[in-house]
Amino acid sequence: VSDTLAKMKVAGIDRGGLLHIATNPRQQDNVNAFAIESNQGDLISFGSVHFENDHAIETLQMLKEHGVKGVK
Repeated sequence: VSDTLAKMKVAGIDRGGLLHIATNPRQQDNVNAFAIESNQGDLISFGSVHFENDHAIETLQMLKEHGVKGVK
């Protein structure tokens, strides 16, 4: 994250979007933990809800509670 922010500054980019994706249900929790962690300052993180996950609604609520503005 810090490297990305530094590169954005050099390039004159004010804000960036991070589009995290879980390619299988087992990855979803780790992917979303990183999305929450990296959702700061000039970076806007999107979470991920895998279509085979049994807890999609709960995951969406949790992401919302942590300030994640969207999902992929």
